Amino acid sequence: MAMISSNPATGETLGTYEELSDAELEAKLARAERAFAQHRRTSFTERSVRMRAAADILEREKNELGRLMTLEMGKPIAAAVAEAGITRSMPKPFSPTKLSTVRRTVGRTSAISRSGLCSP
Repeated sequence: MAMISSNPATGETLGTYEELSDAELEAKLARAERAFAQHRRTSFTERSVRMRAAADILEREKNELGRLMTLEMGKPIAAAVAEAGITRSMPKPFSPTKLSTVRRTVGRTSAISRSGLCSP
């Protein structure tokens, strides 16, 4: 069954996405495991560089990301752009000078979005 992304204000279909088969899902999970195995061997300095690069992309694209949040979640545009832009401050704790000892690395994780809410 296809997943449909629609504008909650108009009901307009924004995109249709086919669900993954079990084999496709397993392949993606295996790829994530391989990527994690490689990532866990990177230094915190390298990780902080990557996080800052990701933050730069989010800052640069915050208007487009805000527009997408408005279309897909019904979030007011100003709140959506602000939410996309606030992410710019999130990687700062990853500065190599602010890191403390980490006792173990966590495997696969996922982010949970408050996409149903209209305020950041």
